[in-house]
Amino acid sequence: MFAIRLRPALHLRLHHRDTVHVIEAAIFLSGLLVAGYLGLSLHRWLWTQAELKTCRVAMDQVAGSIQAMRLRALATRQPAQLRIDAARRQLQVVMLRGRPGDETVSLEHLWWLPEHVEISEAPSMVTAQPNGTLSASTIVVIIPAYQRLFRVTTSTNGRVTLDEESLL
Repeated sequence: MFAIRLRPALHLRLHHRDTVHVIEAAIFLSGLLVAGYLGLSLHRWLWTQAELKTCRVAMDQVAGSIQAMRLRALATRQPAQLRIDAARRQLQVVMLRGRPGDETVSLEHLWWLPEHVEISEAPSMVTAQPNGTLSASTIVVIIPAYQRLFRVTTSTNGRVTLDEESLL
C-alpha cells in the first residue's frame, strides 16, 4: 500500500519581538527617506543661492566698472565708454584717445555675463566724459530661472545705482 506522509503546514507566526524589529526597520527606512529628501532639497537651495550670488557679483561688477570708468575718464581727461552687446551678453570698457573724429580706441576690460542672464533693456553704450559726467541710462538684466531683475541706472551727475527686484 501507499503511505502518504503529510507535512505539517508552515505557520508564519510573528512573535512580539519580531513585530518590534519590523516596526524599527520601517521607522529606520522612513527616516532615511526623509533625511535624503531634506538633503536633496538643501542641496538644490544652496546651488540656487550660489548661482544667484554669481549673478549678483556680475551685476555689481557692471556697476563698479561704470563708476571706475567715470573716475578714469576724469583722471585721464579722456572719454571712456561701456559698450554693451545684448545679444552676446558682452560688455567692454574702452578708452577713447585723441581728438574727436581722429580718436583711437583702447580696450580696458572685457567680460561676458553668465549664460542664464538676459539683457532686456540697455543702450548700446554708456559714455563717461572727461568732466566727470555720465550719459543717463538704464541697463535692465533679467534672470528668468530665479525670477530676478537687476537694474543699473546712471545719471548725468555721475551717480550709479544697482537695484535688485523680484519678478514675482
